Amino acid sequence: MISAVFSTSGGRYVGFEVGGHSGLAEAGNDVLCAAVSAATELAANLIGGVSSVDERNAKVRVRIPSPDENSERVVSAFIRQLKSYSEEYPENITVTEQECVL
Repeated sequence: MISAVFSTSGGRYVGFEVGGHSGLAEAGNDVLCAAVSAATELAANLIGGVSSVDERNAKVRVRIPSPDENSERVVSAFIRQLKSYSEEYPENITVTEQECVL
């Protein structure tokens, strides 16, 4: 299952972590994994936050050190996109938000 966790602090998104495999098809042929990967990469690049990629565990972490209106718009759109995937594939992707203490 793909898990996407979005962290907030003071009402702003301060980072997210996306990882796992959907299990819909074998690696390289999974359309949900490809869609989530593309959306994750786009969001990370648009935000310009601090990213780390753990290819072995299929996990991407993005930290947003200085949240602003642009990062809020990008993350909000990213969440909407992932939630649309989770509505279509509820057994394969979860999207959650959590308040974090900095």
